[in-house]
Amino acid sequence: MKIHILRAVLIFLIFCSFAIIFGFSNQDGEKSGRISGKVTEMVIKFFSEELQNNQKLEVRIHKIVRKIAHFSIYSLVGFLIMGLLKTYELKEKTRVFMSILFGFIYASTDEIHQLFIPGRARTNY
Repeated sequence: MKIHILRAVLIFLIFCSFAIIFGFSNQDGEKSGRISGKVTEMVIKFFSEELQNNQKLEVRIHKIVRKIAHFSIYSLVGFLIMGLLKTYELKEKTRVFMSILFGFIYASTDEIHQLFIPGRARTNY
């Protein structure tokens, strides 16, 4: 019985992660840029206020912040999927393959979704 509860919780968390990703992806380019821009400002202030007026550095840090955000949320999804698949009797290679496959499929659909959102073209990164 406990395994069913664990699976249900993991599935719920996976879908919550998908909903969060969808929500961020559904923002237009301007709003998305403002959010990551605020995080970039906090990072710059944390490390040094002298860096605030350096436009080139700010652009670079902004790109890094966005990449870290993508990496983090998709890593979370991967860990959750692997956790779910560990509740089944599967070979480790199968679990890894399925986790990568599910992550790739969701990431691909997310990128396709962003094609229909104003200002979210890949060239804006």
